[in-house]
Amino acid sequence: MKHFTLILILCLITGCSVQNKPYTSQNQITIPKEGSYATSNYPSAANLADSKYTQAEADQKCADAWNYFKKELLQSNGGVLRSDDNTFVSEGQSYGMMLAVQNNDQVTFDKIWNWTKTNMQDNNPYGLFSWQVSASGEVMSHEPAPDGEEMIAMALFFASHRWGDKAAPYDYSIQAKKILEQILKFETTTDYYLTFNVSEKDKFNASYFMPAFYRLFSMYTGNTAWETVAGNSYNFIDNCQKESYGNTANGLVPDWCGKDGSLKKTGQDFSFDAMRVPFYIGLDAVWFGSTEARSKTYVDKVMGFFGPKYDTFGSKFQLDGKQLQDEHRTSWVGSFAGAVMGSSSDQYKINFFNHLMSLSFPTGQYRYYEICWLNFGLLLSSGNFKIY
Repeated sequence: MKHFTLILILCLITGCSVQNKPYTSQNQITIPKEGSYATSNYPSAANLADSKYTQAEADQKCADAWNYFKKELLQSNGGVLRSDDNTFVSEGQSYGMMLAVQNNDQVTFDKIWNWTKTNMQDNNPYGLFSWQVSASGEVMSHEPAPDGEEMIAMALFFASHRWGDKAAPYDYSIQAKKILEQILKFETTTDYYLTFNVSEKDKFNASYFMPAFYRLFSMYTGNTAWETVAGNSYNFIDNCQKESYGNTANGLVPDWCGKDGSLKKTGQDFSFDAMRVPFYIGLDAVWFGSTEARSKTYVDKVMGFFGPKYDTFGSKFQLDGKQLQDEHRTSWVGSFAGAVMGSSSDQYKINFFNHLMSLSFPTGQYRYYEICWLNFGLLLSSGNFKIY
């Protein structure tokens, strides 16, 4: 990482070309000077006073959760089973790849990547990933979903930096750059807002915006369009908070809405899509500090709503904060336990971490999403979700 940064700075000073930048007229790449990126220090709630668990115990729980993911969801061919309906989706494949690289499991990473590329990308008309494949391997929809694709690209970059590129298709960084080019071509608006998919340009999903990844994409590719996408992530979240919705104090945003925050006929509540938003914004705050001042402000707002009821909150809310479903879900705890690491409250960090660590591994038909977000929450809250 440091070596790459020095090379990039020298290129900017001397005028050498990092990469052709066909999608942006900007010419200055921002090198963040705060957060884990700059310090190589990844905060862990295990090291805070009143933590009930040691760092060693947290590390072991992360390892156990990853092994449980592989036992319950990973198929021998590399597909990550969405147990809800026994299909495979690009989101799940991207989760598996990111968790594999974070757990330094190259064998599993390559297995998942090979299956994903072969079954979801190779025959996709956009050069992206068909979002859903049946248990028999038949493509159910060629429509791509950008949330899975951008996490696949990020995982590939991390794999390249952690293990080194190999022969295609394991030339990780080359594959990642190709994916990002297609995302910018097909899945962003002309002013660089990430769309819901290729076909629906008037529908947006706040949980698809991952600004921490975009800052790295900009540095890893030399294309500053990704910095614009990062800024638009926050502009979009701001648009989703309105006095008329009653959510300006709690930060709850809808699953789906228009670019201006206008509500659609469906997806109007803070539910199983939007619950990921605090995590991705908290990740930005942890990795890059106040590079974006709105990151911690937003996380503080949402955690101010959920923090006091960290072990009892439900799993669906109107934007004004009215709880619509009472079930307390591991996936939500995982997302928020990670998100809160980017907040101002050490007490909330401790409470969420202790609670997440105490939970049993999810079972049952809908264990897919629960297991995935248990893993992400454990990694970020214990200082094990890292940049490579």
